[in-house]
Amino acid sequence: MHGKTYLQITTTCDDRQALEQLARLLIAEKIAACAQLSGPLHSHYWWEGKCQSAEEWQLQVKTRDEFQAAVYELVAKNHPYRVPQLVTTRLEHVAADYASWIDESLKPAG
Repeated sequence: MHGKTYLQITTTCDDRQALEQLARLLIAEKIAACAQLSGPLHSHYWWEGKCQSAEEWQLQVKTRDEFQAAVYELVAKNHPYRVPQLVTTRLEHVAADYASWIDESLKPAG
């Protein structure tokens, strides 16, 4: 897989526009090659000692491992939630052409 580690980072929010703005920021900073927004979805979770539920949207970001910290920092800084979901999945199998496109879409490493 080209010796690089590709990731998908996921966050959610009840404000679609907030995620649209995050997507634009991540792409503009070239720390994400792609940011896909989907939803709505219905979430159930514990918060402040109570079972809660909400309609949320999900943002999935494609990037490489060297940009994970920058993605987390940008999302945490700009997300309306006090404790935003930030979950990373390592992409084990990525088509060579897609991996090349990710590489070309991100700022140079280092």
